[in-house]
Formats: sequence, C-alpha cells, structure tokens
Amino acid sequence: MLYLAGVQDMQSVTILYNIPVTDISVLPATATKVAGQTQQLTVTFTPTDASVPRVAWTTSDATKATVSSTGLVTTVAAGSVTITGTANGAITDTCVITVTAP
Repeated sequence: MLYLAGVQDMQSVTILYNIPVTDISVLPATATKVAGQTQQLTVTFTPTDASVPRVAWTTSDATKATVSSTGLVTTVAAGSVTITGTANGAITDTCVITVTAP
C-alpha cells in the first residue's frame, strides 16, 4: 500500500515463489526397440506445479543408444541401455531400453 497525503492507493502486487521439484517419473520405464528406431521419453514432475521444471538426459552407453536434450532416444546397436533423467542436479529416474538387432 502507498499512502500519499492521507489517501490510500491500492496497487496490484504479484508474489513470486519457488516450488522445487521433489520427484520425477520417466515414462516409459522400459522399452524394446530395433536398432535404428527412436523412443520419445517424457517426464512428470512432483509437485505438478513445480517452478520451472527441467530435466537433463544421459545415456549409460552411447554405443547402444543416444538421447537428445528433449528426451528423444535413438537406438544404435543391440544391447541394453539405461537412460537417466535428472532434475535439480540430483533427483533421478530411469528408463531401461533393450535394443535388438534389425
């Protein structure tokens, strides 16, 4: 509130606050793909109204599958690979992909 010469002037105030991510779920949790195919991974955040939720993606073996910054997995060669999504630098979940030969 602002008081000017005894007159109250009501102003609109927006309060911003940070709601941290406390958990993530990577979907699907498992998948089987033929080498050369792709799989789009998605992530849900808890709480659902978390502030600016972001996830970083990594692969356990780039010779089996790669993953883009958007969670698009491209399979490369037969084997098993774990794709990990990480939020806030520490909160993780995984998807295990079995890659078969064409």
